[in-house]
Amino acid sequence: GVNVLSAFIGSPDATRILQGTSMASPHVAGLSAYILGLSPSRLTPTQVRDKIFFWGTRGIVNDAGTDSPNLLAFNGYNLGIPI
Repeated sequence: GVNVLSAFIGSPDATRILQGTSMASPHVAGLSAYILGLSPSRLTPTQVRDKIFFWGTRGIVNDAGTDSPNLLAFNGYNLGIPI
């Protein structure tokens, strides 16, 4: 994640703009939980990953690196995509 507004230390309403995998992974974990919550049946980790890759927006992450899938996570909201 790049330029992610995050909670921070100092006060109950303190925030800071941060970046890195520590910012991206909570979003992907939340997306995984969202997908699991939508599914009427039990999904395997591979099925959840496949849905994240299917719904994601490809090719728009700047400086993604050669090993990156260059995929912006998306929850499929309002697209009518079945689980």
